Amino acid sequence: MLSAITILKKVKIISTLFIMLGLTSFQSDEIKSTTLRQIKVLEKEKFVNIIQIDKSEDSYFNQVGIASHYGRKFHGRKTSSGERFDKDDYTAAHKKLPFGTILRVRNISNDRVIFVRVNDRGPFKRTRIVDVSNAAAKYLKLDGIGRVEIDNFQLKRNTELSKSDLSLEENYVAYSSYNDLFVINKADIEVIHSYSDFKEAVNKYLEISHTKDVYLCVSQMLGSSSEYIIGNVKLSKLNENQLNVNKLN
Repeated sequence: MLSAITILKKVKIISTLFIMLGLTSFQSDEIKSTTLRQIKVLEKEKFVNIIQIDKSEDSYFNQVGIASHYGRKFHGRKTSSGERFDKDDYTAAHKKLPFGTILRVRNISNDRVIFVRVNDRGPFKRTRIVDVSNAAAKYLKLDGIGRVEIDNFQLKRNTELSKSDLSLEENYVAYSSYNDLFVINKADIEVIHSYSDFKEAVNKYLEISHTKDVYLCVSQMLGSSSEYIIGNVKLSKLNENQLNVNKLN
């Protein structure tokens, strides 16, 4: 009779083969996340300056599936956006998302998180949802292919922001490796560093996020001038009377 350890080893080997062949049950592009990471979820309704966006709307994007990464031979080649692929930048290919979209990518096997900018189309295998650059794959410790979660807020001009008349151009998505995504007005960001280059911004975030509770704040209005802010976010809590009024509404 096979021992329990032998059986577990065989199951692990079979599972690995299934992943390599793309035959697992999580191959769909549209599987919604059951987040394994202990992301700190903010009770957004308790903060007066967090802009309320319903995640059921198409302004919130979330996928779980298989990721792969570019081969080194693609370095310097033109991407679908017209940019040259840079293996050392934090970029990605996605089948549908607009160029310039910023994604949070989490390697489910080890909980490592990186941010990437979409500048190419792909991957062209049906079972995969995103191709990431070599730099992003290295940080994620993605060896070949692996299961990831990707998400972001894609603000749109027709998005209805409840109880807010703030200009959309001044609204930023606050990205974090550890906390839930949310949307905040630029006036509520305490700027530590500001960059026009996405790679520099991500490198600085990775450098200081281990010791400080900071955010990578990005305007998601595509076509607006790109500014990537590393900073603290000033959150103002509603008092009990305001909370009660909101509940009644």
